Amino acid sequence: MTNQTIYTVGGTVQAGGGIYIQRKADDELLQHCRAGEFAFILSSRQVGKSSLMVRTAQQLEQVGIRSVIIDLSSIGVKISADEWYLGILDEIANTLKLKTDIFAWWSERAGLGPAQRLTNFCRDVLLKEVSEPVVLFFDEIDSTLSIPFADDFFAALRAIYNARSTVADFKRLSFVMIGVATPSDLIADSKRTPFNIGRRVELLDFTLEELQPLDKGLGNNAEQVLGWVFDWTNGHPYLTQRLCQFLTKSREGLTKEAVEAAVKDLFLGEKGMEDNNLLFVRDMLLERAADKAGVLRIYQKVITDRQPVEDDEQSLNKSHLKLSGVVRRRQTALRVSNPIYRQVFDLKWVKEHLPRLERRTLVMALGATTAVGLLLAVLGVTGTLNRIIYPSLETAWVDVPAGEFTMGVDAQQGYQMCVKEYGEANCDLAWFQDEEPIHSVTLDAYQIARYEVTNKQYARCVRNGACEGGGYEYQDAAGNILNRLNDAAFADHPVVSVSWYQAQTYCEWIGARLPTEAEWEKAARGTDGRTYPWGNGDPNSSLLNYNYNVGDTTAVGSYPSGASPYGAYDMAGNVWEWVADWYSDTYYASSPDRNPTGPASGDFRVRRGGSWFDDDDLVYSALRSGDDPTNTYNNLGFRCSRSP
Repeated sequence: MTNQTIYTVGGTVQAGGGIYIQRKADDELLQHCRAGEFAFILSSRQVGKSSLMVRTAQQLEQVGIRSVIIDLSSIGVKISADEWYLGILDEIANTLKLKTDIFAWWSERAGLGPAQRLTNFCRDVLLKEVSEPVVLFFDEIDSTLSIPFADDFFAALRAIYNARSTVADFKRLSFVMIGVATPSDLIADSKRTPFNIGRRVELLDFTLEELQPLDKGLGNNAEQVLGWVFDWTNGHPYLTQRLCQFLTKSREGLTKEAVEAAVKDLFLGEKGMEDNNLLFVRDMLLERAADKAGVLRIYQKVITDRQPVEDDEQSLNKSHLKLSGVVRRRQTALRVSNPIYRQVFDLKWVKEHLPRLERRTLVMALGATTAVGLLLAVLGVTGTLNRIIYPSLETAWVDVPAGEFTMGVDAQQGYQMCVKEYGEANCDLAWFQDEEPIHSVTLDAYQIARYEVTNKQYARCVRNGACEGGGYEYQDAAGNILNRLNDAAFADHPVVSVSWYQAQTYCEWIGARLPTEAEWEKAARGTDGRTYPWGNGDPNSSLLNYNYNVGDTTAVGSYPSGASPYGAYDMAGNVWEWVADWYSDTYYASSPDRNPTGPASGDFRVRRGGSWFDDDDLVYSALRSGDDPTNTYNNLGFRCSRSP
């Protein structure tokens, strides 16, 4: 068809010779630079940051403002602070053709710290030799994550900016930070960070109107073809350019089906596994997040919940999710950025990676007890509760007699289930060693609820004023926020989106409590050591709600064939269930053999049983998992227990 060079896939548009598309961010950044303000662009890769930077620098030169682009990644990270700062000064001196011998100047001031010398250089050399305003662009700012002295660098830039009131020349110097990181990633100290005094420039995806210049390479029905492309990419700069470039190779008229075929070829098939942009998103979600499981859990909510997931600038996990590019903020909520990402990083993909990430997170996180966790533990366990007791509240109980049972499994059993489901490369024996050793436990007699607590039951507690919050919220077609607690169609479904504290409050309100982990496991598997509540046969859709085969919760008791030996329903699948104990991956090694109640404290509370979302390897009765007791999910509920 037509020349492919009008499209730029990766790198700057100017370097590639393609068409530059202007958007709102162009005007914003230019205005901030002309006003001498500190600005920053922190966003995902391949969305046009470098192209915007180069174009802005060119426009500044046209109005008499000098600019220097400093690629921090080219300076290196495995070098000394002196070498790193000198690399910055060398780039400034070469670009602006300064006369000062910067190496001699630097050496003569060896008694000062590097950050102080940078400040003095800007004041005594840069702004003395250059009479015009100067903008320093620091590109690839995320490379500072690998150097131990980055905080001092950012603090120096803030100090220079703040010194404008006393050093007049500093008014002619401004900075622009560009990279893939959040401000809190780069510097945690709010008193030293320059980002809370800077101007953020948001790089939004292109609108269809903004993309019109790209239709020059798309044949006779270019406008229509561009619309089909936009339907897939939602204006993402890289995905749009990549798809348009690919379509120019076609020798035939482009159809909607041809565009769809191109998407499948480029992004949804084998080529997609090697696409740099998709690899970046995957890496951000699975490797670079501090709380990988937490990030994926939020993403799971974005792609499965009908209620919008509200954005929160203070949430590190939501900020990281936005930085990956897989979601965008639309008004006040997070949405998947485009249909390509939605298909590549779909619910199946989340299911394949979330279980092992949760395991890994638990293993890594144990051992550190935060002050907040301790405070909540004290309030949750020892706090008094003014309540009206409704002893029955339609709760059906099953009796579990006193006696001994076998608790735990050989880690190899869980590991082999994982291998069967995900393959050996995606499983680790260590994830299942919290279920060892197999040990005998003796419990006093107790009762456990036959069913998980339902929306109808929990709603009564809310109406009474004893319970607050909880219940699955969603948005109807008219935009109204509804809650299943008030939806008759879901009255007998298990209540979800409740924290451990909310679950405990409800159980106390009916004169009961959350079951201990040992009570829950005995009620689920009995005394014969079976793998599942129904026995040792593999799970299937007649026994439990799991593996997304329904795609949602089901009414409690819907799977009588999957009942436990004592007649408790849904102890595998439907929803995960909070239990009373704190979680520890080594607890079984020192657990008492009579009426164990778990560790004295911790960061996570135990949850049991798997859910409608989970595969075979997450629904066996001995499986242990833990979560922050303040977290809520649309597949996590509870049942109560009591002593006779």
